[in-house]
Amino acid sequence: MNDNKCVYTALIGDYEQLNEQHVAKSSNIDFICFTDNRNITSKTWNIEYINPIFPLDNIRSAREIKIATHRYLPKYQTSLYIDNSVTLKTTPEEIFNDLLTNHFDFYFITHSFRETVLDEFEEVLRINYDQQNTILEQLNAYSIIDPELFKQKPYWSGFLIRKHNKKEVINAMEDWLAQVLRYSRRDQLSLNYIIRKQNIKIKEFAFDNRSSKYHRWPTSTRYGKPSVEFSLNSIIENNLRAESLSKKLSLVVEHVEELEIELANLESANQALQTELDTQHRKYEIDLTNLESANQALQTELDTQLNNCEEEILFYALSKSWIVTRPLRKIGKFFKN
Repeated sequence: MNDNKCVYTALIGDYEQLNEQHVAKSSNIDFICFTDNRNITSKTWNIEYINPIFPLDNIRSAREIKIATHRYLPKYQTSLYIDNSVTLKTTPEEIFNDLLTNHFDFYFITHSFRETVLDEFEEVLRINYDQQNTILEQLNAYSIIDPELFKQKPYWSGFLIRKHNKKEVINAMEDWLAQVLRYSRRDQLSLNYIIRKQNIKIKEFAFDNRSSKYHRWPTSTRYGKPSVEFSLNSIIENNLRAESLSKKLSLVVEHVEELEIELANLESANQALQTELDTQHRKYEIDLTNLESANQALQTELDTQLNNCEEEILFYALSKSWIVTRPLRKIGKFFKN
């Protein structure tokens, strides 16, 4: 294991089949795949099973892992992210050795199909890669904040090298993730904006996105389509899904209300029990006080009787009259017998 560097990817949902990386067998650097699919196994990837941050949004869940590397790989200093559809042609040791320097924190491959960021926006709109209103809102926001941005060469985000634990990179990645969560899920639309805004040190490579000395793309088996389809069927399907979720929510609300009523009844019963307990306790204290008073009166009466008896015995004991002392003699005889 190389504690400083790693290669990783994210595969959330059933969008693609896991793409094996055969160069991993010749490498001492860790290959890590984050996935929510418990059935996935691999001969070349170390599988890390996770719960996606958005269970109903596989794409943004994968983007969160892709962008916020520092959250998932804190023990590594440098990482190479590749889309699952990318296959490495050389070992990561060779890639890091050829491309890394001490002067940069972020390494990109420029987009080989589009000349400007505006071209990227137009292409995403054309092929329906996201909701049109979301893309247009993002386009309008950036045109107000940084209009020169749209003249830049866009970047391809399928191959990213980062010194991901550096403070400047972490700040930039948190900002980039916020853009993807707020605007389009197509992260390439916001990447140039973040680089200009955060002013991080980057190194560009003008490799063909499809193939270079280091990679080939695309090479995975895909089960779904990245585009967003607009049709009556999709609208009906979304409405049915929304209705189903609404019914489930209603059942949950009803259950919560039942639990609240049951809790209120339990609280009332507990209050009644506490009141009865307090009443019994006060009754016990009254009975105890009366008993102590009766005991005190009995003790006083007993003391009085004993005193009277002692005085009578003393009277007879001191009398010298035979007649007077006769009762005393009877008492003495009684105790003697």
